Amino acid sequence: MLDHPAAADGLLAAARCLADLVGGAHIKVLVARVPPVSTILPSEEVLTHDKEARLRAREETRVASLKASFDAWNATAKGPHSTADWFDVEALAHDLMVERGRRADLIVVERPGRHDYGAT
Repeated sequence: MLDHPAAADGLLAAARCLADLVGGAHIKVLVARVPPVSTILPSEEVLTHDKEARLRAREETRVASLKASFDAWNATAKGPHSTADWFDVEALAHDLMVERGRRADLIVVERPGRHDYGAT
């Protein structure tokens, strides 16, 4: 699961290394886009069209950077028995991990920095 663009290359390399160590694997690279409605407290805030547009634009920039890292990595790091696919989903990271993680043999995630809760 990719979150911060600065950590993407290391996470992708770790996923490929694990795939190689187990003799090959299908790597599903997940990116969770922040749902704009999840950024407000419905009882105290209103999600205006302008705020939603700003949030979506910020996410588009973040995801485009992650996708560029994935594309570059996938073009050069193919293992003999490994493949990779990109999944870009608007969801909270926790929900995506629960949904997709239960069907995975391994999960590679970024270790958050102190007081860093990630994009989602």
